[in-house]
Amino acid sequence: ELGDQLGAIAFEYSNALYNTPYELYAEIALEDTLGGDRNNAYSFGLFLPFISDKHSLRIEHSNWQELWYANGIYLDGNRNNGNVIG
Repeated sequence: ELGDQLGAIAFEYSNALYNTPYELYAEIALEDTLGGDRNNAYSFGLFLPFISDKHSLRIEHSNWQELWYANGIYLDGNRNNGNVIG
């Protein structure tokens, strides 16, 4: 086993509707496991930063498959420059 491969792509779109700013965003990530199986994860959502002077609203949906954070090689989790990423 050469290691663990991770990949992700993110999307963000910001605009305003009737002078109300909003942001749509999404991210999908893939991680391989021993034997060629993959673990997928995704998140997408809508962010309204100013629904009133003191309030904002974020609606988000996320899904991780069962083995996303499990790895037989890196028992402490995946890391990038010492930061845990999975």
